[in-house]
Amino acid sequence: MKIFKSLLVLGTALAGPSLLAQQPPGPPEIPAADSAPVEVSKSQKAPGAGYLAKRFGLSELEARQRLALDEKITESTASFVEAFGDDFVSVFIDHEPNYRVTYVIARDVPVGDAQKMVAQELRRYVAVKRSKYTVSELDVLNRRIADTLANMKLPGTVGYDFRTDKFEISATETAGQKLMPALPTDLRSVVRFVPGGKPQTVQTGARSGDVFYGGWQFFPAPGTGTPTCTYAFSIRTGSGQDGMLTASSGHCQGNAAYKYPDGHTVALVTPAEVDRFVFNNSGRSYDYRQVRTGTIKPGPYVWFWNNRGGNYYQKTLSGWEYKSWANVNPNYPIEGGYSQVTGAVLGSSANTQNYNHAAGQTRCLGGQTTGITCGLITASSTTAVEVLDDGSTRQYYGYVKVEGQDYMVLANGGDSGGPAVTEPVWNSTAGYYQVKAAGIVLIGSVRDRGDGYDRPCVMPGDQSCPAYYMPIDRINDHAAGTILTTTGAVAVN
Repeated sequence: MKIFKSLLVLGTALAGPSLLAQQPPGPPEIPAADSAPVEVSKSQKAPGAGYLAKRFGLSELEARQRLALDEKITESTASFVEAFGDDFVSVFIDHEPNYRVTYVIARDVPVGDAQKMVAQELRRYVAVKRSKYTVSELDVLNRRIADTLANMKLPGTVGYDFRTDKFEISATETAGQKLMPALPTDLRSVVRFVPGGKPQTVQTGARSGDVFYGGWQFFPAPGTGTPTCTYAFSIRTGSGQDGMLTASSGHCQGNAAYKYPDGHTVALVTPAEVDRFVFNNSGRSYDYRQVRTGTIKPGPYVWFWNNRGGNYYQKTLSGWEYKSWANVNPNYPIEGGYSQVTGAVLGSSANTQNYNHAAGQTRCLGGQTTGITCGLITASSTTAVEVLDDGSTRQYYGYVKVEGQDYMVLANGGDSGGPAVTEPVWNSTAGYYQVKAAGIVLIGSVRDRGDGYDRPCVMPGDQSCPAYYMPIDRINDHAAGTILTTTGAVAVN
């Protein structure tokens, strides 16, 4: 099967030559602290709130209230981690039939001790549950299931659902038919199979006044061809240099560059200060690089494309059909736009469960191919098993799984390295949407088009087409880096 080099696991762009004409407009001026608000003619709706409202039949006010509670839950979770360490296992949010937050603790922790940690204003929404397994037991079982997928050369993902106390395996129907009978007997009772797509990776010339922002297209240096990936966020590297964050060179091949609308190309500084493509590593996998921009000034903005689409072939009983898909986010400027980065999802996980990315929270993803798409985290930590053309396998540990129903393609080739953010919230004083950096988009889902080659996984017909991102705090596991924000820079470790 064809593998896109951009993490679906997402890198080869599907867009054509017209991309150059569709590059982002000139970057925004950063207003002085005492300047008047910037007047812009943009929609003031909230992309994530719009998704929640449509998904669960809420009013926009109710949706915004739930997103505001998300922030408080994240803050409250930090106190649980500090108090219980590895005895705090996870947290998840349910939106139906009512909004409910569940904290999961180790089985030997008194529930009363945990309940005391809940802030008074949140107690009406919160429940506490003991985990069936310890964190280390979850890791061992997860690895056994993922190894079974890899040994059978079956692409799919594995994650634990604390609601049902079962491991959820998502793969194609054919893979499921082969896998379930092959699982060790002791695992079958704790595994639930969900049909879905298969994971696949998606992939100097500087002039005075050049700037750089997240969400822009990644051109392989010297930037003479088609953009293949997407940049995530502006950063300050561990050595204190200005830089950009994107997927690793093992995923988005080539040195990082950008082709400006006037045609001149700039290559970023080589080698990258940090470049990690590490998979098959129990607990955590890595796919990112911190690359210095040299004399080019990055800033605390990220560009989100909108109104994106593409085409693909599908073999049917009546022959080959030429089909198309299109994404439009009605709650973000249709022509695309910049959002300010005001912070990051802070705090490294106390364990492998990525507690600061709770199931049920809203995330929006950005990429040059699919634009701005939003959905819910459905698993805080998953293991994605990818099968390559040569039959070898890669297992990506500890990525966050996002699913959405309002976009035909949630992530696809060319989106790799792009930004995963919290709900974009409109700030009328600043004149921009504002977001927090949550991660780097690395994996999407594909389907067989009918001849052994892949096509995009398209909703709603394909049932489940999740995307996956690496938590932002993982960029500091090897060397310190800080995300540039409107108030300076924020460390994510």
